[in-house]
Amino acid sequence: MKKYYFLLLMLWCVLFFTGCGHMESGVQGAPADTESAGTEGSVSGQAEYYDIYAEPQTIFAWEESAEESPFSDSGMRLCGMQFYQDEPVQLWEKYCYNDVGKYVYSDVYLYRADGSSELLWQTSLSFFYHVYLDEEGNGYCWGDTYKDGGGGLSEVECSSLVKYLANGEILFTREWEDGSSVADVCSLPDGRAYLILEDARTRRLLTLDPDTGLTEEVKQVRLLSPLVGIQRLGAGSSTLLLYNDSLSTGKEIVELNPADGTENRVFSFEGTSYMPYYAYEMQQWDFRMPEDGSAEILYADGFGATAIWDRLQIKKVEKIPIVIRGAFATEGWIAGQAALFNAQSDTYHVIVESCKLGDMADYARLTSVQIATGEGPDIVCGDLLEDYLAGMLEKGALEDLSPYIAESGIREEDYFPFTFNFWKADGRIYGICPRFPGGTGAEIKEEVLGGRVEPDIHMLVEALLSRQEEAVYLPNYGSQRLLEVFFGGTETLWGAVDWEQGTCDFSGELFRNILEIAKRYGDDGRRGGIPSLAQDLDRSISDIFFFHGPAEQEESGMVLVGVLFDDGCHLALSSFSAMAINANSAHKEGAWEFICFLLGEDAQNFYAVNGGMPALQSAFDLLIDGQKEQVAGGKKFIITSTVVGANGAAGEQSVEVYGEEDITEEKIEAYRNMLEGACPYPIRTLPILDIIYEEAADYFNDSKSLDEVCGIIENRVQLYLNESR
Repeated sequence: MKKYYFLLLMLWCVLFFTGCGHMESGVQGAPADTESAGTEGSVSGQAEYYDIYAEPQTIFAWEESAEESPFSDSGMRLCGMQFYQDEPVQLWEKYCYNDVGKYVYSDVYLYRADGSSELLWQTSLSFFYHVYLDEEGNGYCWGDTYKDGGGGLSEVECSSLVKYLANGEILFTREWEDGSSVADVCSLPDGRAYLILEDARTRRLLTLDPDTGLTEEVKQVRLLSPLVGIQRLGAGSSTLLLYNDSLSTGKEIVELNPADGTENRVFSFEGTSYMPYYAYEMQQWDFRMPEDGSAEILYADGFGATAIWDRLQIKKVEKIPIVIRGAFATEGWIAGQAALFNAQSDTYHVIVESCKLGDMADYARLTSVQIATGEGPDIVCGDLLEDYLAGMLEKGALEDLSPYIAESGIREEDYFPFTFNFWKADGRIYGICPRFPGGTGAEIKEEVLGGRVEPDIHMLVEALLSRQEEAVYLPNYGSQRLLEVFFGGTETLWGAVDWEQGTCDFSGELFRNILEIAKRYGDDGRRGGIPSLAQDLDRSISDIFFFHGPAEQEESGMVLVGVLFDDGCHLALSSFSAMAINANSAHKEGAWEFICFLLGEDAQNFYAVNGGMPALQSAFDLLIDGQKEQVAGGKKFIITSTVVGANGAAGEQSVEVYGEEDITEEKIEAYRNMLEGACPYPIRTLPILDIIYEEAADYFNDSKSLDEVCGIIENRVQLYLNESR
């Protein structure tokens, strides 16, 4: 239907699968004739599972076609792809120039999958546009012009919608000059037409009079902000369809009733390992729902060289289900690899269960109860375990993976240490991390420390206590979060806990000073405009181009402080991507087979070539080689971003340019060393940290003195230690 550009603003951590042939993806819950294909938050252990069977067909493979294909003509541009008169078609614009090379007009062509084509009309529109045809062959063309002649992320000056009749005449032209942009257009078989109008922050549904171009907002329907999700329109046989993809809705297709704003879900992707091709350098152009309850989606790459017609049906899983549960709402690598695994495995079928935005605490609690009662998923991931991990390990609820690793022939030295360092206890390995999970760390201003020596906890605390100026330690880090930074990496809470003796002492000067620092330097929302002493490494660790190596740190006057562990400063790892096998699982071999699949060279290389940080060191080399190629021979790697104003309009634009000088061997070595030294947080301190965080809140809000809080913490921790012996 339409070419749709998506800006997901760091909410979507993406790396997905693509490929041809029969693909399977897991979905638990209801059969195909029910309202929802999947059931969010479903309980593992049910008797039957259903999946989405996807049959992708490559169509319009122009790059492999004869010279008469539109793709072979550099003067042609793909401007539309849709289901038209019950078949997929593409719409191409051909630029026409006069004898001196000046643009005069464009011809708009319709191409069918069999290679036939026809000229629709001529246009001389002065902007890049998208085209959508109604059932009678009339065309809607829409696009934007930008201020200062810019494009892409520049501020929209005017958004236009032009309707061409099938005979080539222009029926009407509509323009919006309020910074809004026409994002999508759809026409139903009965002639009703709708469009989506959006700016940087808001998205609205409007009715469109097909004869006059007059529009009226459908106020009963509230669409998502473009900042948090994807939405696009589709034509049902008699109803308007809406495709949703966001953290709050999940992926779904709903029937939308504009009269009262009600939605009826007709196809759900939740709980599945199906991943849309738009997540892998392709754009979703159109979709439809045949009467048999299946779904069909059209995708094409940005140049129109290759297109996919994806047919999706829900069927019962006949193989042995392997249930993996985690918080996968913002990523797709696990789901995509599950689909590939399912396609090649004759025995097992991976079911991906994921909690939606805001459901983490309840989902984690449900998982812990199930595992405690001998049930639960076969594989449990990351954040769902964190609050219950110590208890699970104590009760033997997680499988020791050391024998599996030894028998599989996996060589630990081929991987970064973080791969096997999660959830170790008594020489056993309970967690595997098949990719870099992200982490926490900081670099602090050199002037705060008085030099460039990497600090230990005593040096850092002394430097912070001696400062007199008002400041925050890290932007957006409140007092409690600072406690996580200062205490999260130490196994003994800096000597306050003696695990061998089962005793604790929280009256020491170091502990008290850290609480005072957290209170003084916490960014609690009352200190707007106050300078910060340090900056987090979230962006720096995500990509070699952004990474601050030794040269960049010295130039900017910063010193790496990371997170302080008992043996020094390290990057502290998130547990998001770590996986454990439920000791109660009846299919441990299948669960381990899938984890091995994720650790395999194919999965690791796929993750790396798509920009992800793999666990396999040879795949990391592949990633670096690809990034070197991006700037080889004087090429530049350019990132453009725009600040969104309070009124929703695009504001100040920033452009970052990186070249060969930004990916030196020294920097690569420092980046690799950072990954090799990254550490997960200690496990057994988690219950004690919860006590500290809870009680310290009364000191931070001035309802209790420091002496009172330290005494209460000591009493509660000692009670915990006594009960744990």
